[in-house]
Amino acid sequence: MEKQRSCRERLKEHKTSRLDDLWLMITGTEREWEKEDLPGLFDYGLEFAYVPAGTYRDQEEGYFRYLISWGGPSEEIRYWVDEALNVVRADFWFLDWFDGAGERLKGNELEIAEAVFGQFKDVGAVEEAIKKAEEEEF
Repeated sequence: MEKQRSCRERLKEHKTSRLDDLWLMITGTEREWEKEDLPGLFDYGLEFAYVPAGTYRDQEEGYFRYLISWGGPSEEIRYWVDEALNVVRADFWFLDWFDGAGERLKGNELEIAEAVFGQFKDVGAVEEAIKKAEEEEF
């Protein structure tokens, strides 16, 4: 039986595939999405949420999570923002049972991630995610 590759070994192919899909959904036409069998951006992922600081062990900062797939494996983009809710950094994470790997997005990859975040911001999802996280704390 062949041993499954680690998340670190599979990260790049998953990151590239997801970011390519997201770029097409942001810049392409609905006809192009259908050709690639893609939904619109807001139907592509599973969740857009705010993860407050301290949710996970050793997590010092809160971040936004765009959960693209879940279960095993999972894929997500994590966003850290400034006080004006502008993206200051973003990571792509690939997670599988008891394994995970993340990578800071730079250059064109970061531009795609920022454009996705901007779409969520434009429809009020960023503020709604913060509000929901605050309600769950109490």
